[in-house]
Amino acid sequence: MTSKQLKKFLSDNNLISADLCRILFDSSTMTDRVIVSRWINGTIKVPRWIPKRLEALILNEKNSELVIYQSKKR
Repeated sequence: MTSKQLKKFLSDNNLISADLCRILFDSSTMTDRVIVSRWINGTIKVPRWIPKRLEALILNEKNSELVIYQSKKR
């Protein structure tokens, strides 16, 4: 997954980087947000496990963290 693909995933799912931090790390500290920001900006490569984790979120959509964070924003 490239940084552009990660940006598109966030955009398509109405998420921000802090939401992704909460989903992946169960926290949203400044350090977590900097890590995710570096992935999004292409400073460092997106880890190879991220696409599988995001795919699992989409497949388990009804009860996933993805839906929880999307519904909080509405």
